[in-house]
Amino acid sequence: MTIIGLHVGGEARRGPLSAKFIELAAPKADYLIITEDGNEDGYFTKLSKEKKIPLIVVKETTELGDLLKKIFQVK
Repeated sequence: MTIIGLHVGGEARRGPLSAKFIELAAPKADYLIITEDGNEDGYFTKLSKEKKIPLIVVKETTELGDLLKKIFQVK
């Protein structure tokens, strides 16, 4: 099973409550996919390097459909 961690809410969605979920779930992911504005502090970059999880950064959530098709090799 492939586990993908998504954070597409931007920096404004990263408060104390969401931090708990991110800290628990993100290290278990096979991929981390985030929007640029959700990683302005480099949190996900650091996490992906520490845990050796591929990090994919997108500008817009509209890019996700094609990206997921590529990851899961769907035509």
